[in-house]
Amino acid sequence: MNKHMIAADLREEIVFWKTVEDDALLRGGEIDLNIYLFAARYRRECQDRLLQVWDEIALDEFRNNRLNEKQPTGVGAGELSITRQNILTLN
Repeated sequence: MNKHMIAADLREEIVFWKTVEDDALLRGGEIDLNIYLFAARYRRECQDRLLQVWDEIALDEFRNNRLNEKQPTGVGAGELSITRQNILTLN
């Protein structure tokens, strides 16, 4: 599965658990407090997984960009080109 799709699914899941938390807080009561704590725990787990997926996406993009670099690296890996232009102005 694509990492971007996984991130989108995790964002939807975070929104769902946040809604469950808010509903449980509005209702109150001991059972609703347990529901709130359960939802909060799963929302935090989803947020941690989402951050991990985002880190993996960023690392993959960094590695791909580094491999696709056009710039030479290292001592003597490139050639310095200098272009000179002589501009004459007449008044």
